Amino acid sequence: MKKSLRLALLTVVFSAFSLGGVNAQTTYTVSLNNGATESQKGYFTINAGGGYNNRYTGTYNGTSYTKGLKINSKGSIGFTTSNTATVTVIQSTSNNGTINIGLSDGANSYELNPSAEKKPSYTFSVGTADETNKYREWTISNLPKGTYTLNNAGGEWGCFYVAVTEEAGTEPSLNVNPSKLDLTVVPSTENKTVTSTLTILGSNLTAGATGTISLNPAVDGLSIDPTSFTVGADGKVNATVTLTYAPTADAKGTTSLTATVGDKSDNVEISYSANLEATVLRTISETTTWDFSKTGLKEIKIQPTERTIYSDLGATTSADFAADAISIQLNSTSGNALENGENCRIGSASNNARALYIHPTVAGTIEITFASTNNTKRATYVNGKAVGGDNGKTGSTQITVSTSVVAGDVYISGDNWIKVYKIVFTPAQAETATISAAGYATYVTKGNVDFFGETTLKAYAAKYDATAQKITLTAVTAAPANTPLVLKGAAGDYTLTAATEAPAAVSNNDLKAATAAVNADGSQWILAQLNGGVGFAKCTPNTTIAAGKAYLLIPATTTAKSFIGFGEDTTNGIASVISEEASMKNARVYNLAGQQVNKAYKGVVIVNGKKYIQK
Repeated sequence: MKKSLRLALLTVVFSAFSLGGVNAQTTYTVSLNNGATESQKGYFTINAGGGYNNRYTGTYNGTSYTKGLKINSKGSIGFTTSNTATVTVIQSTSNNGTINIGLSDGANSYELNPSAEKKPSYTFSVGTADETNKYREWTISNLPKGTYTLNNAGGEWGCFYVAVTEEAGTEPSLNVNPSKLDLTVVPSTENKTVTSTLTILGSNLTAGATGTISLNPAVDGLSIDPTSFTVGADGKVNATVTLTYAPTADAKGTTSLTATVGDKSDNVEISYSANLEATVLRTISETTTWDFSKTGLKEIKIQPTERTIYSDLGATTSADFAADAISIQLNSTSGNALENGENCRIGSASNNARALYIHPTVAGTIEITFASTNNTKRATYVNGKAVGGDNGKTGSTQITVSTSVVAGDVYISGDNWIKVYKIVFTPAQAETATISAAGYATYVTKGNVDFFGETTLKAYAAKYDATAQKITLTAVTAAPANTPLVLKGAAGDYTLTAATEAPAAVSNNDLKAATAAVNADGSQWILAQLNGGVGFAKCTPNTTIAAGKAYLLIPATTTAKSFIGFGEDTTNGIASVISEEASMKNARVYNLAGQQVNKAYKGVVIVNGKKYIQK
């Protein structure tokens, strides 16, 4: 069984190396408290406490060091020894300030002071002009078996070189590292084959004994080499095993690799997945989301030179990430198809080969959440056109921009490199307008609408001239959402065309939008027909104007007319309100002479321009 500690620790194997006069051949289990970014034989380079992954070059006592661990204030690393050990730490810095380092196992502190003064930690000033303080070396012998943390609690960065030599134990041991392995083959995998290596380490085993390596259960296309190893004359094992996964069919599952010597064994869980056929990019017509933290992968460190669908990179399709409906092409060594498991990096707007691609089959809006890759201004481009920048915001600050798009290929790129965290496509709301037999209707747009190029449907703004007592219609080629209009066309239903960009507000328009039902008070005028002419008629108080329709506001004191035609001066006759414009449950009733009568009147009457017999 694996120790539970391994689940939280990163195992790093060191070959023999020289550091401050210490030669070691051992296994180091190192917990990188703030996220490992790289491991090197002999040294660790991590992002400790939010620091950078700097590499220092320096010389101490005639030995050159080219890599180190940079730990800032309150930064730390941990390591675990399986036996009594000797630890050597060399510190160097070019900063001016204070370093305060200590070593502890949580219960005990261990001496780091190289001077005669005994302290559990050591504080000193450092500076480039003081070679004495620029470097410090500590050696701690007979460090008990356990897990340790090396801390820098001072105010300055420090570059630390750490060597650990474990003393020989007496108990037989056998370990396979790492403790878990993932093998994934997707269409973007070169030659549809992946390889990985494992290390088998052991000590105090029977000299010359033969060990075996096996898979249980066997997996089609998964092979190991070698399948056995020999314990050295010193009772130790240091063997490397190569795993090759070359599947011939799609597959997914787990198996276990076991190394055995005598009664000692250790195993590794291996997850494998094969998806050999390339995915066809799925088109979209409904709301679709790509949250790059929900890909199902930690990162994808490749730069596709051709458009590659994310599902072919191993990403999984979910409600939060449509992996089969987005592709990426970078043609660069600078970007990554997925970075740090949370975002992707895309490049210059002038190069659509450094972009993300989607393919909506309907017009709509895309919303993009992004940030700069460094402390400079950045902007997002859609189909080569800038749609929003960070307005001076820098670094990791995320902002969201949006723009309208038409159906077809849509590519998203950046002003230089940007980090894209999330994209949401929302289809334009389908809009249908109905024209009555009179050939006119009023309508309030729900979204951005484009009337340009329409041959059977025309849209107009309506302007009321109080002096001339007439209404003038002005043609409109596009209108933003919530714009009240007069529509003209043959009777029937019309599907409106969504605009690809938000149009400017319509001018010369006195129409009001009934975004909700309006209870008329006598100042509202609604679309009506009189003697074959169409215009606006005064609406009877308490009449309900339906939501989605348009009307004019003309105070009762402004005109004595009850009907104003478009470009006409019609004052006589009975105006029939176009039926779909309002609910006329309280409509006026007229006799055949055109006189208004009440509901007690008996005989032929006219209501809403139609004849009825009122009994």
